[in-house]
Amino acid sequence: MTAPILALDLDGVCNDDAFVRAALAGHGAIVRWDTDLAARTLDPVRVARVQRICDATGASIVLVTGWRRWASTDDIAACLRAAGLTAPVLDAVGGIKFSGADLRAQGLREWLDEHHEVTRWCVLDDLVTAWEASRNVERRELFRGRMTMVHTSERYVPAWLVGRCVHPRDGVTDDDAAACVAILGAAPSPRALAPCDDCRAPAGVACVPACPSRVEPSEAP
Repeated sequence: MTAPILALDLDGVCNDDAFVRAALAGHGAIVRWDTDLAARTLDPVRVARVQRICDATGASIVLVTGWRRWASTDDIAACLRAAGLTAPVLDAVGGIKFSGADLRAQGLREWLDEHHEVTRWCVLDDLVTAWEASRNVERRELFRGRMTMVHTSERYVPAWLVGRCVHPRDGVTDDDAAACVAILGAAPSPRALAPCDDCRAPAGVACVPACPSRVEPSEAP
């Protein structure tokens, strides 16, 4: 089974405004990328919640963060490792622009189109509008005693994203983490091995290599 994917934003998920302000206090204006300083803006408590999602589901990370405007995927992954994340960071998509060709949703959809084997995935991002689209709508309204056609636009969640997104309000919480696990599904547990009559291996323990009844754990019923 292919590992699921957690599409992860950083600011507003792995920190909040107060945490970032405290981390940057006394540093003045930040004019160039600094891996150590960037890592300090990630809250280890919230990063631990992200790791808990990955531990529970076997998920790997695909980054969907504006940090890509300043740093490489490897640099961002190093910051996450410094904050306690051990889950693999596979890639980074979108996040470079606020409009146009490199939006987060478009970037993730293109990535998923290239990785058909990935069927379990979830978005964890505080930026709700990044995962919405707009459409023009017409409706009739009564205006000064006459029915008038009004043209406007509305925001909506595209069908491919319905039920796939979790949007923290002030950094990822335990409830947000649980919601992600529910979307991704728990990691499958190894199948139990039956006890062996030939080599006397107890239940749950593989037979010795010379046992004629040896069954590999991945083949166990």
